Amino acid sequence: MASVAFESDTWVHVPFGSDAVLAFSGHLETWQEQLIEKVAALGALPENWNSYRSRRIDIDTAGFAVCTLLNNLQHDDPMPSIVPTSNGGIMVEWHVAGVDLEIDFKSPTWVQLSFEKDGTESEVDDASMTQLSECIAQLRDAR
Repeated sequence: MASVAFESDTWVHVPFGSDAVLAFSGHLETWQEQLIEKVAALGALPENWNSYRSRRIDIDTAGFAVCTLLNNLQHDDPMPSIVPTSNGGIMVEWHVAGVDLEIDFKSPTWVQLSFEKDGTESEVDDASMTQLSECIAQLRDAR
């Protein structure tokens, strides 16, 4: 992983912008490194990155998003699109085999889900980790 600043047997530190670091313990597989790198790249976005008064991406929200994804994804799951949101959060999206899943990490304590399968859409404003895991499992099963 190109952006790893320090790696040992127990910790991986990844720069997040110019003045912060995301830290993860344990050995990481290639897919996990790629996912972390995508999220960490959002840390370089400045205030007002979209010219509509957007906020910088919040490092705590980024860390929460990465940890949540690492705990719920498997090595053979499709890599999601990871995009910044103007409120400083992170949107993670999959559009696979007729299933659309969007996870909006608004803060470390607030996640919104949007899930569509077979023409049926559901949205959850303050999703639990159980709801998030179930949606990822359905996405996995649809492949």
